[in-house]
Amino acid sequence: MCKNCYLKGEDLFTIKDISIDFCNRCQKIRPGFSWTQKSDDKIITEVTSKVKPITDLEQPKIFVEMNEEKETKYKVKIKVVGMLAGVLVQQEKEFVLDLEKGICDPCMKLSSEYREAILQLRTDKGTKEAEELLKLAEGFIDEEKVQDSLAGIVNLIRTKNGFDIWIGSSKAGARVASKIGKLYHIRVVTTKKLIGEDQGKRKFRYTYLVRT
Repeated sequence: MCKNCYLKGEDLFTIKDISIDFCNRCQKIRPGFSWTQKSDDKIITEVTSKVKPITDLEQPKIFVEMNEEKETKYKVKIKVVGMLAGVLVQQEKEFVLDLEKGICDPCMKLSSEYREAILQLRTDKGTKEAEELLKLAEGFIDEEKVQDSLAGIVNLIRTKNGFDIWIGSSKAGARVASKIGKLYHIRVVTTKKLIGEDQGKRKFRYTYLVRT
């Protein structure tokens, strides 16, 4: 058979099932085993990994084009090029990729008021100073959320001379407190409370006191 007739009835490649989870709350995706920031490049990498050229195809090259139709819906075109019995051949396939909507484990924890840290912001300089401290802390927490999904604000409590911020991640809480402490040249007071065990390892809730 000529190249064109062969390609009418045969596949040069197959596509394994593609399943990518999407968190409705933080908009992160899970193309494999870990949650990560959503990006076209990461989705294309996952799609490419699911394309399997036939064994007879030599020097196969895979090209993926993707257009976002909705937040969780993409139109995907895959083209595979290679050599088959000394002849250059190529084949294209198109399909619609729907991300699987749900909620990631960190967001699930945050929704149930899970927290590993409490950041206590205190000042004797009035309401304006307290609100400036809060705005600063919120900005630092947003930065932490890029790398740490648990670095979210679970609850915000106004106190007599400041705020208590409940934070899902103790590591994020420590970094935020440290940054504020360095800016104001003050010492952060850290305390901890045993809250249970996880797989034989003791878990603590940390309190970081920042007083200006």
